[in-house]
Amino acid sequence: MSEVLITEELVKYIKDFVDVNFQDASFDSKIRGMIEDGIVELRSYFGASEETEIDFSQPGKERMLLKNYVLYAINKMTDEFYRSYQREITSVRIKYETLGKREDNNEKE
Repeated sequence: MSEVLITEELVKYIKDFVDVNFQDASFDSKIRGMIEDGIVELRSYFGASEETEIDFSQPGKERMLLKNYVLYAINKMTDEFYRSYQREITSVRIKYETLGKREDNNEKE
């Protein structure tokens, strides 16, 4: 998988979502780690290939799922995340499976 790109805007967006309005380098590092873990976990849930680009910084289900994953991670409840968002994860997975099939068909032509 390509390196996980975490922009300052994405960190700020997620911190705003989880109502963190203080500056603490240690906590920022933890949030970044949770975002990184969330991206890796969500890519796995989505069934996205290593080559598939997913932009978690843009509005959409991918970003919505990431911010909620971080919220669950802050509360040490990531094991509950999949159950709570299974429907949304499944719809995104279908999207990436469809894209993968299109890419495979294009390569065969």
